[in-house]
Parts: sequence; C-alpha cells; structure tokens
Amino acid sequence: MPILYLSQIVLSGPQRRKLQTANSYELHQLLRKAFHTGNERQTRNFLYRADHKPHHTHILVHSQNEPDWSQIFNPTEWEVKCYTPQFREGQAFSFYLRANAVIAERKLPGQRSKKRPLTATEYLHRVWYSSKGEIESMEHNQGWIFRQSKQHGFSLIDVDTLGQALASGVKTFKNLKHHALSQQYNSETNHCQASHSSSAPNFIRHTGQNLRGTLQITDVEKFGSIYVSGLGRGKAFGFGMLSLLRR
Repeated sequence: MPILYLSQIVLSGPQRRKLQTANSYELHQLLRKAFHTGNERQTRNFLYRADHKPHHTHILVHSQNEPDWSQIFNPTEWEVKCYTPQFREGQAFSFYLRANAVIAERKLPGQRSKKRPLTATEYLHRVWYSSKGEIESMEHNQGWIFRQSKQHGFSLIDVDTLGQALASGVKTFKNLKHHALSQQYNSETNHCQASHSSSAPNFIRHTGQNLRGTLQITDVEKFGSIYVSGLGRGKAFGFGMLSLLRR
C-alpha cells in the first residue's frame, strides 16, 4: 500500500462563513489548491467529505500526495496524518460511506435511457418495478453496496442507510465562454464568491446516501485499491471516501 495522507479541517466562526456560499464542486476546487505538484491529474487525486454542523464545518481529505493547507486555512484549523494502511484478509472494520450511484431506467425501443439516482432501498436491495413504477419484487441484500463489495474485495456483515446526501455545483471549462457560474477567489480572505443557476447546462446535482455498517476484507489488493481511489461516482462533489474504524 502507498503512503497516504488524512487531513482533518475544522472551520468555525468567520472562516466557516467564508465557505457557506461555495457549493460542493467549488469546495473541491478550493481544496485542490493544497496540492502543488505541477501535475494536473495529481491535483485531482484526492477524496473529501464535508459535514456542516450547527457551529462548525468538518472536512476530511484523503490523498496520495502531501497537501499544503497553509495558504488556504489558518494553522489552528487543520492537521495532517501520514500513514500506510496495513490490510489483511479477514480484518473487520466499521465503515462510513457517502455514496453516489445511478441506474439507467428502461425505455421503449428507440428512446434514450435516462439515469436517475438510486433510492435508499436500492442501495441495499435489488428491486424490480411494475410498468406503473410500483415495487413488484425485491431481492434482499443484493443492492448496489452488496454488488460493489463483491467487485472490490470485501463482504458486508451489516449495513444500513442513514439518510440522503445532496451535492451540487457548476463545472467550468477553459473553453466555455458563457456559463452560469461567476466565481472569484480572494487569496487574502480564502473566500469563494459564486452565483449560479440550476438551469445552466453545466449545472450538476448529485443525490446519494450515507451508509454505515461493518465490512470484512476478502481480497487485500482489490480492497486496497478502492480504499485509495474511492467507491462510486461524484468524487468531486464529496462522495466516495470510505472511512474505517478497526473492530
């Protein structure tokens, strides 16, 4: 396993309010500034999850490259832990995952299929629907997270959904002349200012689920790979980071 870095950022007071206007994708762009490698791909090579509490915002960042938060946050607001994961077959962990997955709905011949977010039930069970959209039958413990476990080297001892997770943002591109996002970054205040419209063609909204449970490693190599790269879609919007606590 490679050396990994786990950053914990806790923001409160004025510093927290500076991020309240930023959506999930803008927060990802701000966090990227901590990875000055000169390699465009490596600056995107991290996972994060942000939790907004009543009095503070808690951000976890999991990366393969060492971050430099000193130009973004105050020294008292962050800490970085360097470690090398040591996994072995049979190990059990409590886990927490903010997951994002979609399913392509079946259409009539000649029609393009449309993707929609999974329901909470579909994360845990395989569901078949009638033509009216009602649940017709269900195969328990064969939902998305169970299928992912078979592919990525772990089995599930128990798992449950904790509630819906929403994230949105406007992706900007260098060759995009007209877009709905107007963003300015002030290096002195570390403040993202943005205005955007959900009707913009490049506006993206993700709907996911928070999952919690207990897993057991069955294939160290496969599990190690997904632990580093993340599980599921929407990683630039705060999904996919697998948090573990040894049992």
